[in-house]
Amino acid sequence: MEAVLLEAKADPNGSIPLVALYIAASDGNEELVTLLLHYHADDGTSPLCHAALLSQEAIVGLLLIAHADGNQPNGNRNTPLLLAVKHGHEQNVQKLLDARADATIRNAIDPSELQVGGKLGSGGQKCLVERATYRGIQVAVKSAINPHDTPALVAEFDAISTCNSPYMISLLGVTGDPDRPHFVVDYMDQGTLRDHLNKKLAGSAGLLSFSTPHIVWVLANALQDLHAKGFVHRDFKSDNILLSSIHHVKVAHLGDANNRVMDMAMADMLWTAPEVLLGETASAASDVYAFGVILTELDTLQRPYWDLSLDPWTLTDNLRKGVIRPSVTSSCPEWYKELADSCLKFNPVDRPAAKDIVEILQSQWRATPVHAMHFPNLLESKAVAATPSGGGGLYDVE
Repeated sequence: MEAVLLEAKADPNGSIPLVALYIAASDGNEELVTLLLHYHADDGTSPLCHAALLSQEAIVGLLLIAHADGNQPNGNRNTPLLLAVKHGHEQNVQKLLDARADATIRNAIDPSELQVGGKLGSGGQKCLVERATYRGIQVAVKSAINPHDTPALVAEFDAISTCNSPYMISLLGVTGDPDRPHFVVDYMDQGTLRDHLNKKLAGSAGLLSFSTPHIVWVLANALQDLHAKGFVHRDFKSDNILLSSIHHVKVAHLGDANNRVMDMAMADMLWTAPEVLLGETASAASDVYAFGVILTELDTLQRPYWDLSLDPWTLTDNLRKGVIRPSVTSSCPEWYKELADSCLKFNPVDRPAAKDIVEILQSQWRATPVHAMHFPNLLESKAVAATPSGGGGLYDVE
């Protein structure tokens, strides 16, 4: 098939008829897909994007052999890599990464190409995040508020670039003075995961759906990618998980290695592992603890420890001693509860590694692709709350 494709001299990046490719790819007809590469209907979508969207592993491989561009987006600015991530097609994700599809394309950006708008947020206590437009695309620009915090910000984006993970915020480029760089990243138009859960709790989440399986899958893979390269997030919480109508779910805002517990905001301690509160250095295991806390948020929609009436000092003391940990609902599926419990173990050596969590999720969801799983709306969630433990409508498949 490779020989047929190359002999035809078809453009592996050219647009082709959507319906024809869909039928051919759905049938797994590689030869027909190859022939369709001759056509150039102007739908703005490359064959590789179509193949990634349809989870056609063989065709993705064929197109990559023919040097299809793994970074060429479709009309909605979704790259093949992002489409594979959105639909949980891990094999295609790996194929694209092996073919050097870049999740964090970094380049120098002329300041004149950026039209900076208003402030988006703080991006942590030491950073400013602003909205901007770059070549007609909405982006976010992150910079250090004080010059002495610049090294920590540079270290954050060095880690992001090194990991090259599709599950983490993408670095589009750098602008500004070398001593005070401004980092241009994806603009995540749907806010934070915590914002989203608050809206779901209030029954006003909007039309876009970010399912629990999708979010859990992205977070577990982001940690796996970070830890595999020797990095630790250090500030893994629902406020640092960003959502987008274009870029899906991304992990952002890596913590500063020089941060001390005494400098930590009280609210941030809700995701902090007991050993870190006791003065130990943050580790991959403490990231996994924070992941466990987020699992409880996804189940309850509430902030951690919402059901406890304790003053902040008593709460922190109990966290440090491992006396308390966030809870899940009575309707939570048993496997999900067991995963959360294992991540929240007091002793860090008893917690699973991120790669183990990914394997657990793969085993749990092997029969059904992640993208086929169903996450009901708030009214359905309330109905599920009345079902016996293990009913788990929030985690059912379609």
